[in-house]
Amino acid sequence: MAKYLDSAQLWVSNSQIGGHNIQIGCAGGDVNVTIEAGPDSPQSTYPRSYIADQMIRECSERRAILRRASGVTQEQANLSKEFDCNDPDDLISLGSGKVVALVGPMGAGKSDVANLWLTNRCRDFAEDDGKPLPLWIAARNISSDLETWIASRIDSSTLAEMGLSLVVDGIDETSNGAQLVEECQILVARWPKSQVMMTGRPGVFADHVECIHLESWSEDVAFEMIRKVAGSSNIYPHSFPPQIVEAVRRPLFAMLVVSLHSAHESVPQTSAGLIQHCALRSLRRSSGSWREFFPLLRRIAVSSVANDGNVALAEVGGEAIRHSLQETRLVAFSEHKVSFTLSLFEQWFAAEALLQGEVELDQIFSDLASFAKWRYVLALSLQTGSSEHIDDIMHVLTKWNPGAAAWVVREGIEWPFSNNQSSCELPGWKSVAARLHRAAASWCTGVGELTPVATVLDAGKNATDHLKLHLAVEENGKRFIYAWEQGSSGSKDIYHLSNPQELAGRGIGVGSSPAPAGDAWVWAWTLRHMRRHIEQRLPNALHLRAPLGGVIETEYMWAVIYALLRRGSFLRTEPVEVMELKALVRELQEKAREHGPVEDYAYQYGASKRITRLDLILVGEWLDRQHEGELTPPWPSINVSRPSSGWVWKFYTPERLHELTCFVYARALDAYAEMMSTLFRNFTFTLNHASLLPATLKGALHVGEGDSFTDGPVLDYCLIPLADTESSQNRVDIIIAQSREVRIPQEYEKYEPYLRRFHIDNPERAPFSFHGWTQTALHIWESRPATNIAFRWIWSDLRSLGLVKSLPRDLR
Repeated sequence: MAKYLDSAQLWVSNSQIGGHNIQIGCAGGDVNVTIEAGPDSPQSTYPRSYIADQMIRECSERRAILRRASGVTQEQANLSKEFDCNDPDDLISLGSGKVVALVGPMGAGKSDVANLWLTNRCRDFAEDDGKPLPLWIAARNISSDLETWIASRIDSSTLAEMGLSLVVDGIDETSNGAQLVEECQILVARWPKSQVMMTGRPGVFADHVECIHLESWSEDVAFEMIRKVAGSSNIYPHSFPPQIVEAVRRPLFAMLVVSLHSAHESVPQTSAGLIQHCALRSLRRSSGSWREFFPLLRRIAVSSVANDGNVALAEVGGEAIRHSLQETRLVAFSEHKVSFTLSLFEQWFAAEALLQGEVELDQIFSDLASFAKWRYVLALSLQTGSSEHIDDIMHVLTKWNPGAAAWVVREGIEWPFSNNQSSCELPGWKSVAARLHRAAASWCTGVGELTPVATVLDAGKNATDHLKLHLAVEENGKRFIYAWEQGSSGSKDIYHLSNPQELAGRGIGVGSSPAPAGDAWVWAWTLRHMRRHIEQRLPNALHLRAPLGGVIETEYMWAVIYALLRRGSFLRTEPVEVMELKALVRELQEKAREHGPVEDYAYQYGASKRITRLDLILVGEWLDRQHEGELTPPWPSINVSRPSSGWVWKFYTPERLHELTCFVYARALDAYAEMMSTLFRNFTFTLNHASLLPATLKGALHVGEGDSFTDGPVLDYCLIPLADTESSQNRVDIIIAQSREVRIPQEYEKYEPYLRRFHIDNPERAPFSFHGWTQTALHIWESRPATNIAFRWIWSDLRSLGLVKSLPRDLR
C-alpha cells in the first residue's frame, strides 16, 4: 500500500514511471506516494533526488524523440543540442500563480523549450523542499478535464501545500484547447503556489492570456546549426529556395534539411514539400513495401485526428504490424496504442487522406466541433494539394462557413508558410480567371449579407446578378491585370481584358497583380481583396444594414440629429420637437438640390460629423416613423449641475454613472446581436463573442474619487454564457466596486465548472470561444456608444479569423 516519506523523499512524475501509475498525497506533513505496480511487484518509494533525475531523463528522452523523428542519427541529434536555448528561464520567467503560453508556428521548438524549462524546475525541486511538483502533460492525453486528471494523481492537500510546475504541451493539437486554457487559469487561482506553461500555435490563445512568442533563429544561426550537424562546411542560403531559407529558421525544418543532406537527397522547393519528402523517405527506409504502409499511416492519422489522440493498435492491424511501423520512426507505441512522433507528420498523412478523398467533407463540415479537429489538416492540405483538389475543398468550406474558411486560409497560406516571396509563371488567362472567379463567387455565397461590404456586388440589385471578371495575363506570364464588375442575368462570368481604358472610362477599377507561387494562391488573393473592402466599408455600412428600430439605427439617427442641431455635447438630453426637425431636414435637402447633381454634397458640422444626402433621407424616414411629437434622447441624463472638475464623468453621481453604464452595455449586446442577425448571419460561432451569447455581462465599475484624468472610471467585465442558448435575452450585471482593485479574475473562478459544462453541452461553440475578462477605461460618451462597443467586439472577432488586420477606428 502507500508508504509515507519525509520531505527529503518526495517523488513526482509525468503520471508514470516504468509503466506504473502513481498517486501523490500529503499526510501529517509527510508525503504519501503510491506507485501502482503489478500483482507480483512490491510497492516502491523513491528519494526526491532520484525521481528528479528520472524526470530529467524523461524530458531528455522527449527531446531526443522529437529530433530523431526528423530522420537524423543519434549523433546528429546530440550535436543539435549545442544550439539549444542556453537558459529558457531567461525567456520564461514564471512566478507562483502565473500562467503563460509559449507561442510559435509549427516546428518552432516550443516543446523543446518547454522540456528544458521543466528540466530546470526538476533541478529546483530536487534541491529545495519548498519548490512545486514538476509535471508534464500532453494536452491530447487529458481524457477528462484538467482538474479531474490531476486530482486522480495528486490530492488537494499536496496541491495546496506545494503547488505544481506544470507544462501543458500542444494546446493547438486538441479540439478542447480553449477549455484547457481556462482550466489552467482556474488551477493557479485555486492553487496559487502553482505555475503553468502552455504551448501552442499563434491564434490559439485569447488576448487576455499572457503569451511569450518564441522567436525564429536568425538565418546565420540556422545555417551554422545545419553545417555543424550535417558535418559539411559548404551549406549556405544561396543554395536553397527562398521558402526553405525562411523555413529553416525554425529548428524542426532545419533538422529535416540536415536529414536530407545527410542522405544526399535534393531539398524540395517549399516547406510543405520538405515535410512530404521526409515522411516518404521514412517510409521507404522501413522494411517491406513502403507503399503498403502509406495507406495504413493515412488511416492511423485520420483516426488520430478524428479522436483527439492515440489509436488502438487493434483498429489498424494489430501487433503484427508493430515492428514494421516502428522502423519508420514516424510513429511510437504506448502499450497497445499507436501515435505519431510528430504532430506535423500526423497532419500531413491526414491531409493526404483528405486529398485522396478518403475522408468525406460532409463529415468534417458537419459542425464546428468536427471542423476544429481537422482545421490544421485542412490548412496543410492547401500547401500540399493540387489546384483542383484545393479548389474543391475550399469551395465547399467557404460556402459552409466563411469564418472557418478565412481561418484555414490565414493558417495554411499566410501563416506560418508564405508563398508570397516569388511569382510563378501563370497558365493561360482562362485558367487564371476561372479559378479566381470561382473563389470569389464562393466567398460571395459564403459571406451572405456581408457581400456588398466585402465585394463589388450590390445587394440591392437583382438576386440573379453575379460577379463578372475581366482578366488578361501579361506576356511574360508573371503578372495579370484584372477588373471586377457586377454582371447582369445571363451574362458570362469571365472576359478577356483587352481594353483597360474602356473599362476605366466606365468607372470600373483596373488592377495589376503578380501571382504568388503555390497552387492555393487564389484563395489568399481573394481574401486579401475582401479584407481591404471590409476594413474600408464596414464602419460606414453598419447603420445601412441594421434592422429598423434597433439600437444601431437609433444611435445613428441621434448622432445625425445632434449634428443637425449643433449640440456639441451628448450630456444634453433635452427633448427635440419632431416638426421643427423635419423642417430643418427639408431645408437642407432643398439646399442640396440647389447644389446640383453632385453626390458628395455634405452638411458639415465641425470636424466630427459629416452629414450626407443619404443621411438626410434616412433621418427623414426615421422621423416619419415616430409617433410622438417630441423625442427625448434615450440615455440617462446628467444629474450633477456643479461638478468639481470638467471631466465628463463628473457630471454624474456614481449611481447615475452606474445606470448609464448598464444601459449602454445592455444596448451594446443588442447591437452585436443585430450585426449577427444581418451582416454576419453566416459566420455562426466562428465569431468569438457570438459563441458566448446569449450571456450575462458581469462586471465591476470602479469610480475614481480624484479630479485628474487618471481618476476616470474603469470597467472590468466578462461574458458568462447563459445555459439556455435558445434564449435571445442577454443580461447585464454590473456592480459599483468599492475600490480600484481588479477582482474579476477571482470572481471568474466561481464560474469555471459552469463554463466547462457549457462547452460540453454546446461543443459546436467551443473551437472559437475564448472566455476572459476585460479591463477598459469607460467610453460611453461617444456619439454612438453602444454601437462602438459592439463594433469593437465584432472587429476583434474578425481579426482573429484574418478578415481584418488593422485596428478599428471610432464610429462617427
